[in-house]
Amino acid sequence: MPSLLLPATTFAQSQVNAADLRGTVSDEGGKVIAGAKVTARDERTGFTREATTNEVGVYQFIALPPGSYEITVESPGFARAVNRNVVLTIGAAAQLDFTLRVGETTEEVVVTADTQVIESSRTSVAETINQRAINNLPTSSRNYVGFTLLTSTTTRDNQPKLGVAPTSGLNFGGQRARANNVSIDGADATDSGVNGVRATVSQEAVQEFQILTNSYAPEFGRASSAVINIVSKGGGNELRGNVFAFLRDQAFSANNAFAGVREYPETRFQGGFTLGGPIVKDKTFFFLSFEAQTLNGTGFNITGRNGFGFTTFTPPALLATSPNLGLSNLPGGIFVPIGGQVAQVTPQQAAFLNAALSGLSQATGIPLNTQFTALPPPVQTALLTNASFQALNTYYFLAREGSSVGLTGRQTNGQAIFPTLAALGITNPGVNSPVPLGTGAFRPMNTLLGNYTVRERTFLPALRIDHRFNDIHQFFARISVTPSTVRGIPSNGQNQPTALNEFTRTGFQGTRDVALVAQNLATISPTLINESRFQFARRGVDYGPQGQTVGVEIPGFASFGREPFSPARRVEKRWQVTNNLTKIAGNHTMKFGADFNLLLYNALFEVNFGGVYAFPPNQLFPAAQGFPPFSGVQAYGLGLPESYVQNVGNPNSIFNNPVLGVFAQDSWKIRPNFTFNYGVRYDVQYTKQIRPVQPEPFTGPGNVGLINMPNLFAAGEEIVGIQQGIPRDYNNIAPRIAFAWDPFNNGKTVVRAAYGLFYGTPLAGLIFLSDVVDGAQSPFLVFPGLLGGGAIFRNERVNIPVPPLPGYQVGQQRYNPLDPGFEIFNGGPIRSLLFSPITSQTLHLNRGFEFDYTQQGNLSIERQLGRTITVNATYSYIRGLQLVRPRNVNQQNLALLQANAQAQTNPIVVGGQTVGFFGTGPLAGLYNPLPNSLGPGLSGLPAQVAPIGRFLFNDFRRTGPNLLYTAATLNIPVAQAQQLLTALTNRFNLPRLQGAPFVPFGSAKNYESSGSSIYHALTLSVNKRFSNNFQFLASYTWSHAIDDSTDVQTLQEPQDNSNPRLDRSNSNFDQRHRFIFSAVFNSPFKRNEGPGRYLLADWTFAPIVEAGAGRPYTLLIGVDQTQVNSSSTARPNFVTSCPPGTAGLTCFPSPRGNGFLTLPPDSRLPQNFGLPVSAFLGNVGRNAFTGPNFISVDFRLARKFYFSRDADATARNLEFIFEMFNALNRVNITEINPSYQLSGAPTLAAPPRQIQFALKFNF
Repeated sequence: MPSLLLPATTFAQSQVNAADLRGTVSDEGGKVIAGAKVTARDERTGFTREATTNEVGVYQFIALPPGSYEITVESPGFARAVNRNVVLTIGAAAQLDFTLRVGETTEEVVVTADTQVIESSRTSVAETINQRAINNLPTSSRNYVGFTLLTSTTTRDNQPKLGVAPTSGLNFGGQRARANNVSIDGADATDSGVNGVRATVSQEAVQEFQILTNSYAPEFGRASSAVINIVSKGGGNELRGNVFAFLRDQAFSANNAFAGVREYPETRFQGGFTLGGPIVKDKTFFFLSFEAQTLNGTGFNITGRNGFGFTTFTPPALLATSPNLGLSNLPGGIFVPIGGQVAQVTPQQAAFLNAALSGLSQATGIPLNTQFTALPPPVQTALLTNASFQALNTYYFLAREGSSVGLTGRQTNGQAIFPTLAALGITNPGVNSPVPLGTGAFRPMNTLLGNYTVRERTFLPALRIDHRFNDIHQFFARISVTPSTVRGIPSNGQNQPTALNEFTRTGFQGTRDVALVAQNLATISPTLINESRFQFARRGVDYGPQGQTVGVEIPGFASFGREPFSPARRVEKRWQVTNNLTKIAGNHTMKFGADFNLLLYNALFEVNFGGVYAFPPNQLFPAAQGFPPFSGVQAYGLGLPESYVQNVGNPNSIFNNPVLGVFAQDSWKIRPNFTFNYGVRYDVQYTKQIRPVQPEPFTGPGNVGLINMPNLFAAGEEIVGIQQGIPRDYNNIAPRIAFAWDPFNNGKTVVRAAYGLFYGTPLAGLIFLSDVVDGAQSPFLVFPGLLGGGAIFRNERVNIPVPPLPGYQVGQQRYNPLDPGFEIFNGGPIRSLLFSPITSQTLHLNRGFEFDYTQQGNLSIERQLGRTITVNATYSYIRGLQLVRPRNVNQQNLALLQANAQAQTNPIVVGGQTVGFFGTGPLAGLYNPLPNSLGPGLSGLPAQVAPIGRFLFNDFRRTGPNLLYTAATLNIPVAQAQQLLTALTNRFNLPRLQGAPFVPFGSAKNYESSGSSIYHALTLSVNKRFSNNFQFLASYTWSHAIDDSTDVQTLQEPQDNSNPRLDRSNSNFDQRHRFIFSAVFNSPFKRNEGPGRYLLADWTFAPIVEAGAGRPYTLLIGVDQTQVNSSSTARPNFVTSCPPGTAGLTCFPSPRGNGFLTLPPDSRLPQNFGLPVSAFLGNVGRNAFTGPNFISVDFRLARKFYFSRDADATARNLEFIFEMFNALNRVNITEINPSYQLSGAPTLAAPPRQIQFALKFNF
């Protein structure tokens, strides 16, 4: 019998859902026998196939359905040889030789030899997981993912497996989990929208499956990483089936380390049945399966468990009794005491305040315990005019009130108002407007505590029919319908740990997968086989939010409100036709094939339609450099978001995607001990090509006049080299070569080597995003905190942007994304946005986009030891090229921004008007001297010109300044605005646009094929085929994976978009060491050998032991010190010692223990003007730190009770199963808080020890 986990069972031609059998027939003297008749009979169905040995005594069967066979060899003058129970697994090309004895043909000789342990013609790196493994090994997930992890070359993906863009959940060869292709019965089971996996069948309906991880044959395509082929069970001549139930309950399990409570619900049930048998014996069969999976569980929310990072601070009397200088300085001279309430501040703020107040006391000679009102009036006056005291006074007030409002929704005096702008002496309409408690965006942080409920309801029905028309045609069809609903899926966007999601940030996912697969295998002759396959599949996905309030992100502390990437509703229909032809000619086994998929999509994706505010740490107080920043919770309480993002417009798209793949391959048996495999594959997609929007003429507001810009968006796409839709790529030619050499020609040692190209397939979701988020149909609006974002959050009615955007929803702190004012104007852009400083962010594709591919190679040596053991050493090499990554190709120019800030002393004069580039009003003076702090690249005139300043909008980007916004805000004709911007263009040598006077793009986040990776691995394995009642596989892999990008999420763009190579580092998927051991031990005792042995009979013990090295992770600072990149990827600086005065403030210990992490320099400070962008980037690399190791022990203990003591192993029985997962109850950390201030604090762990009981009735 073949082993539990067969190492790479392919040689001449791998089969996607079948097996090959080959062997030599000779006489007892070793002379080959030509013309011998060989018959393979499927013992389950009775189907037979015949072959004849050639002139060198070789017979060969191709495309046999996996299963147990009886092989018979007959030749005149020799006794008939019969070998029963020959098990062929998916993808196998087994070797089974026969030696015939002289005798009558009516005489039968029973042979018991197994197929060869060593596959001497195999060239690929592959593993086959057969029925024994599926039936006996404990896997918590009870699906293909759990079994695939039995190989040490496989690692768990740390990208999402549920949600709007799930992956396959598995990394092979350091490649992304979206680079795999999964098939069931030879038909694709991939969700092509995100390159995830569609629903599979019940584990009880899986016969076996194969994992191809390196250098597989050209017939396998649409994958740059691994291919997983699953074969479903079919019926036979006997009625067989089972009824099963698996139950797991928290009452029998340990507590999760991050549960936060002693008791929580966690109950999982999986139950169902299978039934298979004949419809017409030896001709037509059925197999029916059904499984229900239910989960009532708990999602862990650790929000607030660290007290939100606060400590208690009691102000000394001198500070507590002094007036609030900010409020006292308001017009009218209001005197408001700062108050003596105990404050919640960060430990860094407390240490700073204590040190600063002590220093102030020493400098002034005033004891800190002195009442302010007890001081002589001259001393009071001197103190109130002391710059240090002024800064400390205002800083303490803001820190205290920010904490109070953030945590409770009220100031320390009980008022439900934002204190920020009033304390700073800034008057704007709506300041001190009430906080909308319980509605809209603002929810007190103290109300976010506690875990939430997770529920799953999944059903897996399937029916398969097998039919033999005649000796030539063998047919099967399978239909499956898989409805599933999961609630409580945590969001992992915005680089937030999933454990910091409050319930309203979670989502629900409903899927309904329908698949109809049919195949006809035509044995035209023993040397000519044709395989035809058809599939229709429909996958409907409905991913929606659990909460409806506007989203809030506080990095390192909490995520709540509507899940940003929902709702997402899409339907994918797949029509797939495949035809493969195999021809045996002498020493050649040739195979040719074509596969065509027509994919039809109807999608809706309301990305950020609910709005998202980001509250990272806020350096609100630049006038007092060295002050600790306000934490994200305090910024939330102060009402000062860094940004507000919302999409509006039409989120729908309908498109199709025809996909074609063709291949030709040959397996050439040059010598009996040397096989050379070679071939080529070609893939192409005829993707939808989308033309840019062409707006029709319209009249602008005020004196702007007629606007006629038909090439508005086309010009923008041309300037930055982007487009809508995936560019067609016609050069995806993938040659592959390999050899297998048996140096001693005895079938016990084989040397293998292979090399080839393997093309992946782009996500169809990229077509959708580029179609919808194009700057026109569904604009992606980014409001900087100080340019509308904060005002929107605080419910302030301000005239930024000008003219006001439509649909603002008072009390919800967002716009109505479906407001009629956001409708597309004459097939063009949303008119109001053309006059807005809030430019649209786009999600296009780069015009040079190409298919990703890998160069794969391997070199291995395998040796047989004894009769059933093999040892293997394999070196694997995988280089990934043209990997998809997001990057902003319309990034601002920092040098020009700094030059603009310096231009305040040298303004431009045009037509008698002073066109200054630096705002001198309170906003500009207080917040910082760089205009883009008012918004990306915003330049302002002096505040006295208008109530809040008149702004010229200039991004200092490749797409240039905004002509229409300038015309609208100055209320001048377009021609005059063009004159002003021409002066600006000349001053800073800005690009002169061709075809349009401006482009309404802000950030142009395009998907481009510029990523790369490299992977080296050495794998050592020992595999024992089942014999003497046990079998095992032990494998160890050392590997190193390096890349420069992780996935397609826009939040994973490079730290520096102008130099993405700086992100090259250890990959997210790099697991340097991984060891896995799995085995099945059956009791050697027989139940009919006496009472004592009966008690010890029919037991099975099956353990899985796994140990792996920690995975890399990245620490982030949460703010972008360059002001031109993204805060979602900004990293800290590494220093050997903290700069003076920064320890515990902005400088924290490194998780490595060999230094410290601190903020890079701030590009907004005048003393840093003139430095390159690289000076403001963190020097700590991506994935510079490594998490804890992973160790787990799982096992199953089972006992079968037969209804008759003398019954054989296939008779009716009742099986009791006890399973334990993570038996050592080790806390295996799976998630790290990315905040550099927390030095790699864990936030989530894999499940603790869990116990599962099961009962099976087999018949």
